[in-house]
Amino acid sequence: MVLITKGIYLIAFAGAAMCAQATPTSLIMKPIADFLAHREYQHNVSVAGGEHHIAPLPSWTYGGTLGLFGLGECGYDNNFGGTWVNDFKLKLFESPGDHKLLISGGFMNVSTQARTVDKYVMARYDAGAFRVHGGYYYGTFGQGVFGADFTIAGAWTGAIEHSTGPGATTWFAVNTPIVYDNLQLMLAAGVPWDRSTGYQYAASIVYGVRF
Repeated sequence: MVLITKGIYLIAFAGAAMCAQATPTSLIMKPIADFLAHREYQHNVSVAGGEHHIAPLPSWTYGGTLGLFGLGECGYDNNFGGTWVNDFKLKLFESPGDHKLLISGGFMNVSTQARTVDKYVMARYDAGAFRVHGGYYYGTFGQGVFGADFTIAGAWTGAIEHSTGPGATTWFAVNTPIVYDNLQLMLAAGVPWDRSTGYQYAASIVYGVRF
């Protein structure tokens, strides 16, 4: 097992942001088309919450994601209370030559005990200075998901993500290494379109290795 100092974090928010759900590579709260390379693994500890009158106690989770054969990834999450959920992602299309366009689909929050499964199809286009993301996510209802990630300065990266539908929220996040490149910190804030749902926050620490 070796530490990953480059490559695993070419995806600006790869796995660093899912705080209450299974942990595929993600922009902030929703998955993206990108996935980890073969035998790359990320482990995260995350916390998420909201305004005190709406979410008085934060929720903690830990989980991991493993890249498989350059074709996708799988992962798991636990809420520190014995509840497990899983996720699976598969590459559907990648543009030949420049590899700028990538489309993936998958399942997350998969639980045979709770009989839950969310489904999604996401696309990513690499525009050079930034990357744009978009797709469709279905949990208890369907949502359009749109976003972008980009470099802020040095090793600092940023992301913006918006989900449509009930509870529509726009998220903003920053990501930076902590001491080592393979140890990352993500901080995010969610601004609801419906004020009654309250502002939200999330944070994750992610450790990456290659087997």
